[in-house]
Amino acid sequence: MHSLTTLDQFHDLLATQQQFVIFKHSTRCSISSNACREVYQAINALGLENVYLLDVLTTWDLKHKLATEINIKHESPQLLIFDQGKLTAHASHGTISHGWIINQLQWRHDTRKSSDKQPS
Repeated sequence: MHSLTTLDQFHDLLATQQQFVIFKHSTRCSISSNACREVYQAINALGLENVYLLDVLTTWDLKHKLATEINIKHESPQLLIFDQGKLTAHASHGTISHGWIINQLQWRHDTRKSSDKQPS
């Protein structure tokens, strides 16, 4: 998991038009620690590399700027899934689970593959 530390880095990720995930995490919160385990299990199962950790304790300004920019209330823990430059799914607290993450990312991956196929 990579670190997300600046708004410019976030804008660069959006500009790639690739799928990426941001996990907003607090090391002081047991719910966030449980969600972090779920995220790690899912990203390992799927072999994902475009996953970014936003440490809400050390990036105070960034978490609020990001929430304002994507028009989503800041929560922690919170998982944000982006694809083609747009927020496509999000979850917080107990909703963040290995199964939910895999379902969201697998569905988006399968949808993208089927839309890439040319009609015969």
